[in-house]
Amino acid sequence: MKGKVFQYKIVYWLSILINLIFSAVFGFASVNRIVTNSFLIKRDIIYSLSIIIIAILSIIGLVSLIIKYKQSIRIFSYTLILLIITFTFGILESIFIRKNFGNDTSDYILVPILYLIMIGLFILIQKSKFKDNSVFLEIEEIGKHAD
Repeated sequence: MKGKVFQYKIVYWLSILINLIFSAVFGFASVNRIVTNSFLIKRDIIYSLSIIIIAILSIIGLVSLIIKYKQSIRIFSYTLILLIITFTFGILESIFIRKNFGNDTSDYILVPILYLIMIGLFILIQKSKFKDNSVFLEIEEIGKHAD
């Protein structure tokens, strides 16, 4: 154990749980993409690559959170950013290329909820970083007596 990663334990356990879910979901999705050979067109290659990268980052983030590595927040942030970019790419493709966004009313409800969850989680982990508040004295200040 290297120390604290987050200021609050609830954020630590929430991030472990979310990384565990991301690792399982995107790990299975990666295996499914590889088994079904979903690399036929450029779009499938991009989605498959992003799914595999998210799975790898989630596993690395989960392990680094468990061992309380200080850079685990950065890894988790990269995972969330890549996930938001992948969602945005899929939504833009659905709107402009396939033109099937909005056929179902849940499209207008689910997309903002997913974005709010991802951005809220990103802000939560950034605000809850553990900050070492120890004050380091300058070399010149050592030995001086201030009244």
